[in-house]
Amino acid sequence: MKKIPFTPQKDFLARLSNAGSLQALSELIWNGLDAGSDTIEVELERNGMEGLEELRVIDRGTGIYYPHLDSLFGDLGDSWKKNKTRENGRAIHGKKGQGRLKAFALGNEVRWRSTYLEDSKKRAYTIHGRDGELQASDPVTVDENKPVGTEVIVSSIVKSHGALLDESAPSEIAKIFAPYLSQYPNVSIVYDGATVDPSAHQICTKDIYLDPIQLSDGKTVNVSVSVVEWNIETKREIHLCDANGVSLYETSALGRIRAPGFHFTAYIKSDYFVELDQEGKLILDDLLPDVDLVLKNSKKAISKYFRRRLAERQSGAVERWKAEEIYPFEEKEQIDPVEEAERQVFDILAINVESYLPSFDDADKKTRKFTFKLIAQALKQNPESVQEIISGVLNLKKEDQEDLAELMRQTSLTSIISTAKTVANRLNFLIGLEDLLFDKESKKNYWRGINCTKSWRMKLGSLMKSSRYQAVKSDSTKSWKYTSESLEIVVNPSFERVTERDAWI
Repeated sequence: MKKIPFTPQKDFLARLSNAGSLQALSELIWNGLDAGSDTIEVELERNGMEGLEELRVIDRGTGIYYPHLDSLFGDLGDSWKKNKTRENGRAIHGKKGQGRLKAFALGNEVRWRSTYLEDSKKRAYTIHGRDGELQASDPVTVDENKPVGTEVIVSSIVKSHGALLDESAPSEIAKIFAPYLSQYPNVSIVYDGATVDPSAHQICTKDIYLDPIQLSDGKTVNVSVSVVEWNIETKREIHLCDANGVSLYETSALGRIRAPGFHFTAYIKSDYFVELDQEGKLILDDLLPDVDLVLKNSKKAISKYFRRRLAERQSGAVERWKAEEIYPFEEKEQIDPVEEAERQVFDILAINVESYLPSFDDADKKTRKFTFKLIAQALKQNPESVQEIISGVLNLKKEDQEDLAELMRQTSLTSIISTAKTVANRLNFLIGLEDLLFDKESKKNYWRGINCTKSWRMKLGSLMKSSRYQAVKSDSTKSWKYTSESLEIVVNPSFERVTERDAWI
């Protein structure tokens, strides 16, 4: 038994142990992929309480070369991958020399059973790690039929690691490795018996190539963005990757990108991130100005993409609703601006009804038609009800409410409808007022016997010309037009009678 010179500081091990379950597991998977394995198997052994008893990660790579053992495990911060960019024709992930030790974030005891090729012979040995110590058995020659590769066995598990046991774990793994698996389709990851297949949960993928970005030192960097839309509810995340799509860092996209109704992961790819990662500067909690610049340009491109996607989704959905005869608006050759605004607001809300109310698609045609009719009527009668629909009816999460509210603010459609309704109501009032003032029969019935004296005309003129009103005389019609922020009244020369009741106008 050989003791490996491994003397980490306590804070170093504490930092490793604080890594998230999925993050730590992904490092073990990356190690297998970097060793050239085309297949990675993750096996979970559960105890009687359905908790995690043991975890195994098996790869069919080149194995851990025993003569280099001291440098591979003993030199923290160094890695055989540091000066190597590809293995088995594929991009290399980790270059910090710490990924293999992330296993201790999963359990207190770790064993590496490795088989490697030396002098045309296959040799195998075991590395055992516990309590900050690493020991390795002497290598022995094994049967030629034994495959090369490494099996990592994690035991003495104290934490619950619910993320690994959750049914969403394969999907979460798929998100992390989506760009890599898309680039290398011959690679497979099997998680607890299920093949990780990003395409099974992807609606679509879009690659966006940004213009070269000039940094503060004058250097320009190339940046591209891959956006993956998912058909399952998932956390919105932004991954900072190398140019090949290997994720180096991830952060939440909440509050950064407005995309109501979409579940997505964005991968910002640039070799500039590799440089920062090697220098230990890829930390989003304390952004470098240049990193912030790259992110801002990327977020603009992503937001623009989702605005286009939302328009596409609305267009296709409206045609489908019309075909199903549940769209609440009638077909017309000409649509006035107010109704056009109503339709656009309705389309946005209805899209989100389909997205966020799971039972909607399962409802019968009559129910769905009635629901749409209620929403359209609410918009028509009370445009301010939009916010109530967003928060109360759809029961959206806070970030989704903010996304949708921001979209409504950008379009200003509710303001158009609300203003148009106010104008329409006031026009109706003026029509009625005009009828009372100028219709012969109305004047006979309502204003009989009341004379408009010169003094009253002066009083009316004084009222209309006050700071609240503006008066303009028309040379062509000899009429007076009195306007304020809320009213417009035209007084014709034939106007002869008015009462004190009109002074409140």
